[in-house]
Amino acid sequence: MLSKRRMWPRYAKRPLYAPIEHGAGLNSGKRADAAARARPGSLSSCRSVTIFWPRLRRASQKKPMSATKRPAPFFIADHPGLDFLNTLAVPVDTAVEWLASGEDLLAWLKQAGLVPEAVLDDLRRRADPRDLDTVAAEARSLRDWFRSFVHKYMGKPLPASALRQLEPLNRLLRRDEEFGEIVVRDRRVEESTGVSGVAWRSRRRWKSSESLLFPLARLLADLVCTEDFTYVKVCEGPTCTLLFIDRTRGHARRWCSMAVCGNRAKQIVYRKRARKAQKSKR
Repeated sequence: MLSKRRMWPRYAKRPLYAPIEHGAGLNSGKRADAAARARPGSLSSCRSVTIFWPRLRRASQKKPMSATKRPAPFFIADHPGLDFLNTLAVPVDTAVEWLASGEDLLAWLKQAGLVPEAVLDDLRRRADPRDLDTVAAEARSLRDWFRSFVHKYMGKPLPASALRQLEPLNRLLRRDEEFGEIVVRDRRVEESTGVSGVAWRSRRRWKSSESLLFPLARLLADLVCTEDFTYVKVCEGPTCTLLFIDRTRGHARRWCSMAVCGNRAKQIVYRKRARKAQKSKR
């Protein structure tokens, strides 16, 4: 761990990953340093500079909600890449972290349907829990870095000039051992006549717990390559930080969920009108 860290301005919009001397890791301790030395160019060989936007910073000053009290993860973003970014959020008044540990990461990947359950069970048996915690820390760093990227470019089409800032993501993607193979087509899903009896499917070699980062990186790559950032929004709730893609007709979506922030906003407006009406009667 570096003994001295350069401090950026409070709300600076600056890439979270900056190359540092080879061998320093994102996480403290000899295990993280050794992991960084063993994986040149990995996320662990970069310095993490935490960037907060105002609403999350204010809420995060409170003690994060414990795992036993926190709600189930939110899948409201209409893109799994943004759902991943929403694993740290302030849906109401308290910051909630859904990737606090390696076990949390395994649970979220299962709920998101990104990794086969058999693979998760196998990694849980084979991997040291401390290694899984290290991977969870790298996933959080990846998430926090990419969130700052999204906040910088949301509201307008993503320009080609943004590619340079995506280089840390490309470095991670180059380490992926994803491959494709021809398999028997599932007729229960594709019943069209005249279609080949075989199909192309993507597969991945899950050699170590670090492999859990690759489907996350693939989600983020899909987000920047296929989605129009013009319609990436943050919930308008007073404290909510949840991100989503507005796919509504007319692109008028304002809330992460009408059942949560939408109703709260309506209640606030109703109370203001009621107080105003009472004052006018006096």
